[in-house]
Amino acid sequence: MNLDSSPYQVSLNDGAHQLRIFHNSPCPDQPFSVSSLTASGRFVPCATLLVRLLKAPVNSSHQTLQRSMVPQTNWTKLGLFQARPDYSDGVYYSDSAKPSAGESCFYEAMANRSVVSVREIVHQFAGNKTLSTDNKISSWIHQKLSRLPGNIPQTFNLTYVSRYIATYGVKLFIMGASG
Repeated sequence: MNLDSSPYQVSLNDGAHQLRIFHNSPCPDQPFSVSSLTASGRFVPCATLLVRLLKAPVNSSHQTLQRSMVPQTNWTKLGLFQARPDYSDGVYYSDSAKPSAGESCFYEAMANRSVVSVREIVHQFAGNKTLSTDNKISSWIHQKLSRLPGNIPQTFNLTYVSRYIATYGVKLFIMGASG
């Protein structure tokens, strides 16, 4: 019996989670589930996403509060802002993201790799395109990484992986969610 056909429903409860990132996205024609996510293929080694799911605060009328309707000075008091916990605090549920032995070796090798910024490497990807400004680079990346329904995303090429720089972070765009 697999988790999707069992009487037990699997979901991310509110809280902090560490999730693996997969090479391919789940099939959009299938219901979103654990098996649809893991059936998409291999995961990206040494890459996870830290996600916090928090219940939306409500007012006395049980209407969801919105930041646009509340002065920023009151966000923390009303639960519209919660500082993110540090990874070292150990609050992220990480059981499904434990590194394999191979990942541990790979991570060690990647930690010693030189830092290369997107700005430095993007011209090798773009070929003859002139990407002279950050806006042009950002637009080109958005166009390359956007996936239209029915199109299969390109294979992730690990040759172009650079060390993660925490001060720069990662920009992530989520097109939709449900449940």
